[in-house]
Amino acid sequence: MAKTEQYVKRDLVNLMQGLLQVENLKGVKFALTNSANKEIISNALRDIEEKAIPTKEFQELSAQMQQFDMNADMDKIKAKEEEPENVKIIEERKAQMAEIDKLLEESVELELKTLSESQLPKDINLKQLDAIKLIVK
Repeated sequence: MAKTEQYVKRDLVNLMQGLLQVENLKGVKFALTNSANKEIISNALRDIEEKAIPTKEFQELSAQMQQFDMNADMDKIKAKEEEPENVKIIEERKAQMAEIDKLLEESVELELKTLSESQLPKDINLKQLDAIKLIVK
């Protein structure tokens, strides 16, 4: 069964994480529904996935920062962050993350496949059920 509804992209991210949590549970209809929904959600979130890729400069800076011990080298970390070229790189990443946050609040109309209670695996637990509740009808 499928139903077209409006979904906030942030909720879809959470649902995708939930679908990954239950992918080892048994049931043909359950597996088919989850597989179809993962594909639908992936397509709907593609803009966010692409926007989330850090720039090459930020990746390089991040690799440099990993050499520091977060507890012992705070002065060195702060100094590295305050280098003029790094300030710009960090600000650009913050702006990129702010754009992602805006994208996560957008709504999208999707036709997700739903599951009835009888189609749920018998060994599903409460945490797993809560994670996929958007598709349980």
